Amino acid sequence: MTAFRKASRSKRYFVLTEEGAWGPVSWSSLRYWLGMGWLEKTTRLRDEEGIEIVAVDEPKLWTIFGRPYEAEDVSSTMASGKVLCSPALAGHLEKLGWPGNLKGFNYYNADKLRKELEEIFPDPARPLLDDPDWPDCWGGHKNCPAMAVEALREASNVPATERQLTVLQFFGVESDGVTKGEASALIDELFSDPEKMARWDRKKSKEFSGVPATDKQMVRLRFAARTLGKQLPDRLSKQHASDLIDDWYGENDALEAAYQQFKEDEIEREFEEYERENREEEKREFRQPARQSPRAVFAAPKTSGCLGVIVFGVFLVGTGIFSAIHWLKP
Repeated sequence: MTAFRKASRSKRYFVLTEEGAWGPVSWSSLRYWLGMGWLEKTTRLRDEEGIEIVAVDEPKLWTIFGRPYEAEDVSSTMASGKVLCSPALAGHLEKLGWPGNLKGFNYYNADKLRKELEEIFPDPARPLLDDPDWPDCWGGHKNCPAMAVEALREASNVPATERQLTVLQFFGVESDGVTKGEASALIDELFSDPEKMARWDRKKSKEFSGVPATDKQMVRLRFAARTLGKQLPDRLSKQHASDLIDDWYGENDALEAAYQQFKEDEIEREFEEYERENREEEKREFRQPARQSPRAVFAAPKTSGCLGVIVFGVFLVGTGIFSAIHWLKP
């Protein structure tokens, strides 16, 4: 039975298209694509022995241990599952020779397929996906494969960060003039040794054991605790909080996606609250009657008094001149 299962798992097929045979592809990949409806049941196949069949007639593609196989679509729990496959990603899949349909594909499944096809058909000369419509829930265009590699290339000329230098100095590694990219490679090599990784973990634990968790850590943990139905310990240290975040989030893409959506919603709520307060302030200013400033109120009599003195002076001068003329007449 073991030998039979091993032989079945290693079986591969070519998908027959109008352009020719495409593959080889493992039976497990084909089974998933068929189970998801990405490939039609009438897809024509050819095994490595040259035997041509129709997909629906191959039991290994539709059963598992004698039971009907049902593919599970996990994209419904992902934020990227609500985003339709972009033109750039669809074009990339076509360049990879994808023989199935792409109608109605969401971004999560389309990108999952992209990664699988790139592993099946590796080509160092193939351009990386550069997608301006890379989902916002994944960080937007700057985080798509092509742009991420470009960012790493730019980082290779940026000086190492303080944290990187701290790690290198802890292990006695020369760090003068080390760039961010070089430091990252050195640290990866250091941490590939379990003993050195344990030494660094002990240092962090000792350093942060008395430091309370940051506000940012607590926001992440409260969200995770509420979502997963877990209880948060009291008086968390920074290190304990970091360990909990790694434990709860870990490889849980659904939780991470939900948290990112939560942050976006919080930003939107804060903006709406800001807009509401601004509208209320404008209404209050509109209803309040205009009042003359105290400076203007007290300045008015002073101005009037000065004018009165001037007019009275002109009157006296004029009267004196008139009297003088009258007196001097013969």
